Order: sequence, then C-alpha cells, then structure tokens
Amino acid sequence: MIKVKINNFTKKELTCRCGCKLFNYDDDFLIRLQAFRLIIDKPLFVSSGCRCKNHNKNIGGADNSLHESTTKQASACDVTNDNCQKIYEAACISGLFNEVVYYETKRFVHLGHDLNQPGNYFNIID
Repeated sequence: MIKVKINNFTKKELTCRCGCKLFNYDDDFLIRLQAFRLIIDKPLFVSSGCRCKNHNKNIGGADNSLHESTTKQASACDVTNDNCQKIYEAACISGLFNEVVYYETKRFVHLGHDLNQPGNYFNIID
C-alpha cells in the first residue's frame, strides 16, 4: 500500500517486474521522487522499480541494491524520458538523491537515496 500521495507515478510501474507483485518502498524515497518530478516538470517513465530478491539476482542487480525490497524497503528506481542528460543534471543538483547514475547507452538514470552512504555518488556510464 502506498502511504504517501504520488501523483505522477503508479503503483504498477514501481512494482517488481517479475510478476510477484512486490511493492515495498520507503515513503521518504517516494516523496523525493515525486518532488523531483515536480521540479523537472516533465514526464518520467520508470524502467525499473523495486525488485524482489530473486528478480534482482536474475537481472544482475547488486547484492546490496537499493532496488531490492524483499528484506528492506526500496529506495531507488531507474527512470527515463526523451532527455536523460537533463534528468541526470537536475537530479545531481536537486539535493534529493545521493546516488545518481546515468547509463548513456541504455538510456536511463538510476535515482537512489541511501541513508548508509557517506556523501554523494554521481556518475555517467557509457
């Protein structure tokens, strides 16, 4: 159940894509995601939301992925639109996320908020 109001995203697009229907998000992250959507004032399409442990492993996700939400609440998602460079730049300066990675070739931006991470991790990967 979504406890916070997110106008620009649906539960379906943030749910695990393997078919298990897992939805377990950190409310603070969802508030940050919605605030970011309002800041950039352009649609964002979620290409990967929360993931169950099996799905995360099957797609090659990191063991400590912020997407993985079987054992904890997810605090990341991957988004895209027609200008990923703009998403990346805006996310880096927004102060809402401390993990922002732009995958240029795959055309998506990873947005994460890791409470255990000291400092920021911003990167562009070909």
